[in-house]
Amino acid sequence: MNSKKVDSSQQGIHPNLQKIVQKHRTTTFMRPIAEHTQRAFDSISERLLNSTMPLYIDTGCGTGESTIHMAQQNTTALCVGIDRSEHRLAKAQELPSNAVLLRADVSDFISLCAVHSLRIERLYFLYPNPSPKSEHLMRRWHAHPIFPTALSISNSVELRTNWAIYAQEFAVVLQMYGIAAQVEEYSPDTPITPFERKYKQSGHNLYCVVADIPTTMQR
Repeated sequence: MNSKKVDSSQQGIHPNLQKIVQKHRTTTFMRPIAEHTQRAFDSISERLLNSTMPLYIDTGCGTGESTIHMAQQNTTALCVGIDRSEHRLAKAQELPSNAVLLRADVSDFISLCAVHSLRIERLYFLYPNPSPKSEHLMRRWHAHPIFPTALSISNSVELRTNWAIYAQEFAVVLQMYGIAAQVEEYSPDTPITPFERKYKQSGHNLYCVVADIPTTMQR
């Protein structure tokens, strides 16, 4: 298995990153909720709102391999995997009782969690599309307008990526919010996503950012 490394003309932190983040800090993400995401949320809303289990959110979960891993390793948590692709979700293996997979838009789902005052114990961004073209900065999660809301309702966050600049930018944005964060290079003993497995087998350097969010940042 051979996967190409991320290729980008951007060689460091994007020069517009701080300006965009500051803009999002002073505005509210107001996009209407997509109907399919509202239906997905409603399908488990009773369980979400009445549960005493800590909530883990696995964004862009694909076939759900990482969500299943989380659920097996954290049996007292409710692990929700979210992906936009019905085709990918249909390939999921049998789920543990504490795991749920939903076809939904991640940003809309986070908005709904905020509206219903749901706290996310751990928010995962496992190998998101790095959008390496410089003009696509706002497609990166840390530059998305929903990111301030996501941080405000989460207790901790974890990113994994095979592009060092993505991890560096992610850490810089967390630091802008007063969250202690640093980039670490790592090699997983057991990959938890198809991407992580592919990148490791292809000899890529892998990076992670794991951060606890202080109560002063939380809603």
